[in-house]
Amino acid sequence: MLMENRPQEPQDLSYLEDASVAGGFIQDVKSKIAEMRRLEMRMLGAEAEYKDAKAKFEAYKATAVVAAFTSAGITQIQDEQGNSIKLVPKYYCNPNKNDEDRMKLAQWLEHNGGEHLLKHEGKVSADQYDALKEAGIPFADKLDVNTNSLKAHLMDLLGYKKGSQARIDLTAIPDYVHFVIDNDVVTE
Repeated sequence: MLMENRPQEPQDLSYLEDASVAGGFIQDVKSKIAEMRRLEMRMLGAEAEYKDAKAKFEAYKATAVVAAFTSAGITQIQDEQGNSIKLVPKYYCNPNKNDEDRMKLAQWLEHNGGEHLLKHEGKVSADQYDALKEAGIPFADKLDVNTNSLKAHLMDLLGYKKGSQARIDLTAIPDYVHFVIDNDVVTE
């Protein structure tokens, strides 16, 4: 059904000229605003309570529950509702970004079968730009490594990947690599 676009009749608003009627509308708006503010305060309180409860939950899970699993020497248990609760290791890797440590990491990776992880990028400084035009082409080798690939390579070297065998132990990983294993409790 097609509707026509025709001008609307002007709406009669003369009832607003009566001060008592207008005051009633204003009072109604004010009461609606007061209720909105009350609900907003309730919402903000609930958000703060949620953030506090979440922080307590995460702290308890990361300390007390992980410690209980560890001291019991188990990695999985069933709770009273029949859910499987597991202690799962999480691996993190965040190598230092300074040039000196990048070069050390490159050397370490070359000695530990990870040269394929190195990304080389040639950089030419401004004072050497003219020499580039000629033929000598001096440049600085800027090395970079994808941290996810590095983490996967380290897990393989440590024997943490399925089907891999340990070729190094955790102490062989240099400090500047910042490889960390953290346990997390998950429900399945």
